[in-house]
Amino acid sequence: MAYQLAGHGDREAASAHLERVTDARFAPRSFRLDMVSNRSFMPERTNLILLGFGTALGLMSLRFVLLGAWPVAIFALLDLTALGGALFAFRRSHVPAETLTIADGQIVHLAIDARGLERRATMPAYWVRLEAIERSPLDLTLWLRFRGQRHPVGQCLGLDERREVAKLIDRALGGWRP
Repeated sequence: MAYQLAGHGDREAASAHLERVTDARFAPRSFRLDMVSNRSFMPERTNLILLGFGTALGLMSLRFVLLGAWPVAIFALLDLTALGGALFAFRRSHVPAETLTIADGQIVHLAIDARGLERRATMPAYWVRLEAIERSPLDLTLWLRFRGQRHPVGQCLGLDERREVAKLIDRALGGWRP
């Protein structure tokens, strides 16, 4: 699940909660949307399996060295080095994530990119509008607009999830307007 309303495990319960919160009979309370990039983590056993494959590749390349085809060992070493470097870079990078919170008339948007840099924007909920720009059927960009400022939202999500999140955010912002 790439996004989740805080305190709700499934999307149907989250949607029902959002309808209750933004209902005209109730004063808007709070809204928190956590968004995380789809990314699978490698378990420790995967490292052992890759180490086993690397050892098997090294032994196979030694056979070719004994037959006189020594460049095979060099290219095998280059392949293993590239694979190890890619896995190391993958493990060190942060998972892009965003949190959008609406409470007490304020919107707080916190975005963390793959390098671990945080970007925070705080705006009054009453004046903020959600702007969705769809340049093509495969490109949708969401922005929170406040005066002359534009803050991107949902950059860590896929296209379908971005469309669902746009509806949730628009409904949540509607609860702060008369």
